[in-house]
Amino acid sequence: RQETWHGIDAGRSDPISAGGPADAWADNALHAPVMLVADGERLMPVTRRVPFGAWLGEPQLIGRPASRQDLDYHLTTLFPPIRPRGYVEIRCIDAMPDRWWPAMAAMAVTLIDDPVAADAAAELCEPVAGEWETAARRGLADPALRVAVTACGEVAARRCPAPLRADVEALVELLSSGRSLSSELGARIRRTSPLQVLEEEARA
Repeated sequence: RQETWHGIDAGRSDPISAGGPADAWADNALHAPVMLVADGERLMPVTRRVPFGAWLGEPQLIGRPASRQDLDYHLTTLFPPIRPRGYVEIRCIDAMPDRWWPAMAAMAVTLIDDPVAADAAAELCEPVAGEWETAARRGLADPALRVAVTACGEVAARRCPAPLRADVEALVELLSSGRSLSSELGARIRRTSPLQVLEEEARA
């Protein structure tokens, strides 16, 4: 999905640039093109590329000055893989099989909120920093990404809350084998049928 969005509208969906989180998010928002603007009760499409920052400096590009309401709406049209919304929205993990939600949530929270785990994850991920396209195209088939992912999983398994440790360990075992959540889902589909797996997920 990330690769598809990158091809459709990279300026709106690419990862947030490096730097302090607040400054990086502001920089990306200002450079992202405006999609729609309010005209009374209607939203009108902007048919040429106008970064929000350019609109702030040159109101004539849109036909009127930008308002706070315009900025608030503009932020809802940005879809980077990780988006701040008063909380951290990790968009690239929102469509996994239901059984893996506890493990993935525990891993994400541990690697972000636990200072020891966060420092370890930052060091482990340094060799693959910025490899978003490789991750989207190859996933765990890329050796460097696989090393970083499995090592981060092992850190999370050691540092996560005890009631979730077994779930995280099971996820790490899956990833260490070179399989992914999508390959596991594909295997389930081949064993049964797409409809049966869809029904199972809907009932989960």
